[in-house]
Amino acid sequence: MQYFPMARIAVLTGAAFLAACNSGGSSSPGAASAPGAPTVDARQGQFIDAPVSGISYSTDGGVTHQLTDAEGFFEYQDGDIVYFSLGGIEFGSASGADILQPIDLQQDSAQAASNMARVLLTLDRDGAPANGIQISDIVRQRAQSLSLPATAFDISPEDLPASALADFARSANQDGERTLRSVADAAAEQHCTEQDLQDGQYDGDCERGLPVVDAGTEQSAQEGGELFLTGSATAAGDRSVQRMIWRQTSGPSAAIQGAVDQNQLHIVLPQVNGDSILEFRLTAVDSAGLTGTDSVLVSVTDILPNRVPAVDAGNEQTVTSRDSVVLSGAAEDADGDIVATAWRVLSQSPAVSLRKIDNNSVSFTAPNVADTTTLSFEFSATDNEDATAADVVQVVVQPSPDNQVPSIDSILADPGVASVGEQVGLLSSASDADDDPLSYIWKQVAPAEPLLHITDAVLNDAATEMPELEQDTAFEFELAVSDGATSVVRNLQLLGVPPSAQKPSPEECLSNPTQWGCPLWTYRDMLSPEDFANCNPDPSVESCPFSVLVDADPGLLSCLTLRTEAACAGIAENLFDPSYLTEKIPPDQAVTSCNPAYDAATYEHYIGAWHEHTGYSDGTWGQRPIDMMEQVKARGFDWAGSSEHSDTLDPGNPAALPRDCPLPPQIGGIGVDPRCLVGDQEQLENNVRKWAAIKEMVDAVTDDSFTGLRGFEWTSDRFGHINVFFSEHVINAKTEAGYAVSMTRFWQWFTYPSTFGGGDDAILSFNHPGREDTIEGFLHEDVQGNLEDNLAELPKDLHDPTYTFNDFRFVPGADYRAVALEVFGKGSEYDSGGRGGSWLSYALDKGWHLGPMGSEDHHGTDWGAGSLPKTVAIARSRDANDLREALLARRFYAVAQHYNDIRISYTVDGQPMGARIRAPEGTQLNATVSISRGGIPFSAEVEFVTAGNTIAESLTGADVATTLRVGAGESYYFLRIRDPKTNRPIAFAAPVWLIAGESALPACPVDGGVPQ
Repeated sequence: MQYFPMARIAVLTGAAFLAACNSGGSSSPGAASAPGAPTVDARQGQFIDAPVSGISYSTDGGVTHQLTDAEGFFEYQDGDIVYFSLGGIEFGSASGADILQPIDLQQDSAQAASNMARVLLTLDRDGAPANGIQISDIVRQRAQSLSLPATAFDISPEDLPASALADFARSANQDGERTLRSVADAAAEQHCTEQDLQDGQYDGDCERGLPVVDAGTEQSAQEGGELFLTGSATAAGDRSVQRMIWRQTSGPSAAIQGAVDQNQLHIVLPQVNGDSILEFRLTAVDSAGLTGTDSVLVSVTDILPNRVPAVDAGNEQTVTSRDSVVLSGAAEDADGDIVATAWRVLSQSPAVSLRKIDNNSVSFTAPNVADTTTLSFEFSATDNEDATAADVVQVVVQPSPDNQVPSIDSILADPGVASVGEQVGLLSSASDADDDPLSYIWKQVAPAEPLLHITDAVLNDAATEMPELEQDTAFEFELAVSDGATSVVRNLQLLGVPPSAQKPSPEECLSNPTQWGCPLWTYRDMLSPEDFANCNPDPSVESCPFSVLVDADPGLLSCLTLRTEAACAGIAENLFDPSYLTEKIPPDQAVTSCNPAYDAATYEHYIGAWHEHTGYSDGTWGQRPIDMMEQVKARGFDWAGSSEHSDTLDPGNPAALPRDCPLPPQIGGIGVDPRCLVGDQEQLENNVRKWAAIKEMVDAVTDDSFTGLRGFEWTSDRFGHINVFFSEHVINAKTEAGYAVSMTRFWQWFTYPSTFGGGDDAILSFNHPGREDTIEGFLHEDVQGNLEDNLAELPKDLHDPTYTFNDFRFVPGADYRAVALEVFGKGSEYDSGGRGGSWLSYALDKGWHLGPMGSEDHHGTDWGAGSLPKTVAIARSRDANDLREALLARRFYAVAQHYNDIRISYTVDGQPMGARIRAPEGTQLNATVSISRGGIPFSAEVEFVTAGNTIAESLTGADVATTLRVGAGESYYFLRIRDPKTNRPIAFAAPVWLIAGESALPACPVDGGVPQ
């Protein structure tokens, strides 16, 4: 709470005038000083929250331990420092002045001043600050046992309720456990004070705006009778009453029947020894947190001959934290028998658990406290006439002199990166060398908005939910762990990331077909014929439809600008390729438009089997995708991906080409048994719905320990094979031109909205590069080989220009979701067979942003074998969406056959493989690599590979480090890891991309989608 003493100047001006007129206790104008003696001006000041009476003050000018009077006045002399206290509680000090407030005593700490006001308002004898804050004798006496410095008030408002100050304030009046007044109450009282002081003096005429409470009229009844106390409360202004609470504050205890938080209280009056007065207080809190109170008296007439028991709770004790304490009470009944006794804890905190020894005695362990703390306990006894009496005893707990601070052993947010609607665990473990019970408080410390709700904020493990976000937001949470005496605090960070772009519905596309996610999105810049006039003379201007293409193909810009035969020769050749236009369509978002979010504490390494076949296509007869996934799961892997050949997955097509069918031909030993062409022998209906059946199998095998993935292999024996995963739909290369003529149809499908049958929900990997091209083999080996063997060596090698995916021709529209290239497969290493010695480097140099994939590509039944390569994804979890996000982030690495237990950590500037780090050109970034095998550090040869398959650095060890420089434009560095004993590659780690620029990139979505 903030204090703004606006009236201070007016008050001081008025006070100075009054002092000059001999008001406030100054010496009279006619009084003469002794010759040569200093002139001493005695003054009078007032301590106000409301006026506070009954607290001690002293000055450095000679006043010692006086009490402020009924109106809060104190005496001082010019130049004095005035010190205020209550028993052993120090309030602070300030230079003497006509008006002093909590903010003055607390060195302008608004937090401390607010907490002081809350304590004083709670201690007020009658709880009604309108007639001043009155500190009673009993409160002063009990405060003598405390020893709290003025700095004890300077804690956060959230921490005050658990402090020794609050414990004392709630119980000091010995009228039951009071409610600690709120921050709003303190603010309202300060505002009231400032208003009141506007006229130069405090006279209590301000409007507090507190709820008006009426506890009802006084009542009388005989002992043992029943009564209903009916009260009411009205909030000021447009506020409303939020809650009401009844509490007995004096007299023999009545029995409460039912709820205490309603306007009506049902009580059964106690038996009494002589007529007695009971007091009940009704408290109301309004929607602003302001509190109002009123009390009502109930007279109880003694009419029964029975005498109530005489009860003694024992003597007050002073103990030390962790002492074992025994409370022993005594009860007698002069005219009957004691039939029941009970102990209960009156203090709200610190928590105390009572252990029964016998009917009259209990024990407990003194809680660990930071300051001297008084605990209250009630012992009650009931006689055979149902009369009950009680007595209260205090136990003063002193702090332990050798307390050890607790330790927060671990703290993390799981996941450490989250998107809208996701639940995040705030997890911790803590310990205490003294074995004290620990308390926990979680709170958000940044940013101020949005403020996240924390569930179970007082437990070691709490939780929160990520709200809607428009930009990356770093949330910071603080955990305070206390052993009751000392606290330790640690913070953690949680990164919130906006969700990916949401696809429009078919109906929305009908109204705006050129918006993202609709069929005409990719042609949105080419649909206005009049815009073509804007292409002359500069086709790169945004208004020219060709600008979409020239941005992706500098050759076209040269052609359109120069318009010469030489400049346009290559372009004319491209135009004869039907896939050219489709491949040049720009991406939804560039890979380098964002940087994948990451949290080292919660992202883990999940190993899986990629690219598996069964009898559903050309795997082993009689085996189904679910057999594969169950076996991989049983072998302890985290995930597996089924990718049957797409030509067997068309709905309605029952045929497959499984191998190793044991059935003999049915007719004369000729032909094939038709059953050998059926992939699913157990559920025959699945043979005409294989794509849907695989989805059902994936769902059946997936649980918390394993995830199945559905995909397919687009199979062209000219362009190559491509694995496609996470798509709703499937495309068959062998029923389209894509089998041998053009990849146009595939790229069209891959970039077309899935809402309309396309594949823009898919990701892909390029499979076994260089292994599938019938025409390349025919031209280079058969035709060229025969010609050179029989005629003469040709001046130029014969090659198929479409070899390996059109020579890895870059397709911008596919780049964000084209994530991988197989470097291992079927027990082989593919990469070194590529052009320039590395297929991965060759594809990256073409403009793709790919990571290395370890592929089983298994057609037998030994899925998940150690003799087959694997892929390790670094993800938030093994959930399918998190695995998809890891693949989109290129946060994965490939491990070779017989090296499945290799694990790699590769970071640049603290960011993992797959990161896109934008920093000023010339920046030197630290790169670190750690390699283990079977959990043990493994020394290997680590090659940092960049453009042109250039080895920028080669280091040997289990933990190696170097620096990488941010160059002009964009560069990459992937890892090729070799076994020093064989010099063979045993693992590849995805690149880190370095991009020259002044500011870091925003975070990519973590929900597996594309950026908005």
